[in-house]
Amino acid sequence: MKESKRIQKLKEKKVNHKLGIIVPYRDREQQLKRFLSHMKDYIKDIDYEIFIIEQADDKPFNRGKLLNAGYKYALDKGCDYFVFHDVDMLPEDVDYSYSDKPLHLATHLQEHDYETTFFDYFGGVTMFTKEDFKTINGFSNDYWGWGHEDKDLSNRAEHYKCKIERKIKYEDKDKGEYLKIFEDNHVREDCGKWGLAYGVWDKVAKEEQERYIENNGLSTLNYTIVSEEKLMDNVKKITVEI
Repeated sequence: MKESKRIQKLKEKKVNHKLGIIVPYRDREQQLKRFLSHMKDYIKDIDYEIFIIEQADDKPFNRGKLLNAGYKYALDKGCDYFVFHDVDMLPEDVDYSYSDKPLHLATHLQEHDYETTFFDYFGGVTMFTKEDFKTINGFSNDYWGWGHEDKDLSNRAEHYKCKIERKIKYEDKDKGEYLKIFEDNHVREDCGKWGLAYGVWDKVAKEEQERYIENNGLSTLNYTIVSEEKLMDNVKKITVEI
């Protein structure tokens, strides 16, 4: 009896692809413990590794730069698709299997009663293939402090016509439901670049957008690995100076 296309597709996902879950991190020990415990129980039947990318210095937190560093590290470990994952997002009904299109996974948050609040929101948890992430030159390295690097990322994807799929809930299919945990006392210092990501981008000529992307991202990334620590069988923490 011939296997259904669905079964064949599932086997291909399990056999041929390796997921790298990249988590930017600093000073959230309790959240990290809860996140790792949850993910260990949640993800099944997928070949994956989790890479905790810890910022070692006391500069303002740079989520985008840490995720770029994590991408490069995970790529060297054989991963061919990547989920960029905040440590305070716990999946409740989410599909982490391979997609050949960029996905926004964190579309329905418990804190908002699982309703889509911001339709242009592209933060929290996103998925890319290695090819698409390389095409858009990764995240910007210039967002020091909280916010707006996710909008910059969606601008890059739009510029290169990498269509973003959103796991919108419809008749209990393709949910992207997350529980957000609040156990930190961090004061989030805004990066102050709202205008670049939102207000200015659409007014800039395509050629100028292209130059900005090409000269700010994976191609210009500099970082130093301070230490590497195995936390669990498929979890490693990499501490970096950026």
